[in-house]
Amino acid sequence: MRFKKVLILVVVSLIMSGCSKEKEVLVTVPIFPDSYSVEHFNSAKNKREEVSFKVDIEFPSSKLIDFYENHFESIGYQKYNDDGLANQTWENIDHKTGEWVVVNEPPARLIYSWVNNAENKRAVLGLKYKYDGENNNWNKVLLVNCFVQNFQ
Repeated sequence: MRFKKVLILVVVSLIMSGCSKEKEVLVTVPIFPDSYSVEHFNSAKNKREEVSFKVDIEFPSSKLIDFYENHFESIGYQKYNDDGLANQTWENIDHKTGEWVVVNEPPARLIYSWVNNAENKRAVLGLKYKYDGENNNWNKVLLVNCFVQNFQ
């Protein structure tokens, strides 16, 4: 009898915690194949899911960009840049002027953004090529950060 009561309490607790909006998982952010140094963060408090990793891929990493573009568009997201966050083009800082300029080789960064208006969520993909000192190569090691969070 006591075991039944404990079991019922556990089941009810699990059901209630599963229904809590605070524990809502936003979207499963996929990891690009052959990635390494993968880190996954999920903040129920901030309702934000984030992944970061490295991948060896030649500039301009079109396969990776297509991978995320196809993923987010397949689940109802649309490209978004109304607030100027996403440059959607490779750029680097011009140290003489302090301005970001479009480039066609590393060092470079790229930011993409998508929104799902029906769910009030935004996905942001940030890419940055890292210098590979061992091979004296700029265009191989790509640092990737992708997150999904609520969007107003």
